[in-house]
Amino acid sequence: MNFYKIVIFLIFSLRSLSALAYIDPGAGSIMIQVFVGVFAGLLYFFKTKFHFIKSFFLRKKEKQKKDP
Repeated sequence: MNFYKIVIFLIFSLRSLSALAYIDPGAGSIMIQVFVGVFAGLLYFFKTKFHFIKSFFLRKKEKQKKDP
């Protein structure tokens, strides 16, 4: 029963009505800054994780070379 209530709510909330509003240029530049910031943050996050994994395996290989 709750599923039907959610579907009905989504149908009524997503239907198109005239909003009589606009998006100013400042909002557009803020959205661009958010997208660039998220992209840079994700790039840095995956770079550090990749470096950690790479150094873990290289350290293991260097240990094996020194042991014999």
